[in-house]
Amino acid sequence: LNEFLFYYLNSPFIKEVARKNITGTGVGNLNVGAVRLFNIKLPNLNTQNEIVKKLDYINQNGQMLIDSYHKKLEQLSVFKNSILRQAFDGDLIKE
Repeated sequence: LNEFLFYYLNSPFIKEVARKNITGTGVGNLNVGAVRLFNIKLPNLNTQNEIVKKLDYINQNGQMLIDSYHKKLEQLSVFKNSILRQAFDGDLIKE
């Protein structure tokens, strides 16, 4: 499956293998010959489908959590600014 290969090639394991195979100075170069030597373990198609389904689920829920976190940070910032504005306007302490 293309999706399985995408996840596999973006895994920390393969990224580390690629990093170790980069040659040259300055901007590194990953030789196609080195990539061909990567040991890609392909489980059967059913297992690939299950792995992709689970990773998609994790990614979608992870993104929802990230979006929620950013929304809460934005709300907190608005609340903080409101409190500061009230404090400097003298509205927090009524005599």
